[in-house]
Amino acid sequence: MGKTFMEALWKAMQNETETDTLICQVQAMKEIIDEIGHGFMNQEALDALAKHLIDMYHKSDQRIRENNDLAHKEIEDEDDKLEDDDLEIIKEENKNEYDLQLSLAEIIGIIFKTHKDLAMNLVSELFTNILPGALNNEEKEKQKFALFVLDDMVEFLGPQGLGAQFNGVA
Repeated sequence: MGKTFMEALWKAMQNETETDTLICQVQAMKEIIDEIGHGFMNQEALDALAKHLIDMYHKSDQRIRENNDLAHKEIEDEDDKLEDDDLEIIKEENKNEYDLQLSLAEIIGIIFKTHKDLAMNLVSELFTNILPGALNNEEKEKQKFALFVLDDMVEFLGPQGLGAQFNGVA
């Protein structure tokens, strides 16, 4: 049943545009993985899910950058200036994106907890493409994401599971 629900969620997420809905879908996937536990996924399934989660993170990051660019855009015509309400909407959209990223950190933590023997490809991808940028970012939300992921790595994978990955993070 878990695999059936995961497949349905996976398909639904492919076309979803609402961040709030994506958060709920990620949380549902996290709960399925946590409930079923070890052995739910094989290496191929975990790698596919990890790729999807990393892609979601990058797309969320892109939406945040686009919102920030829009909020700070040079306005030549006074009529095109963003109103306070518009700026508030952009701020709320970014908050939702950061919430999505924290949900992604939570599901990554559950993967570490339940499938630590298969998680090294994900760990490598995080250390290579996500964590250095998040740790070196001035936004506290990015640093929070990185700290949540690192905390779960240490808790569930332990230093022996991480080995040389810690070299070169920061």
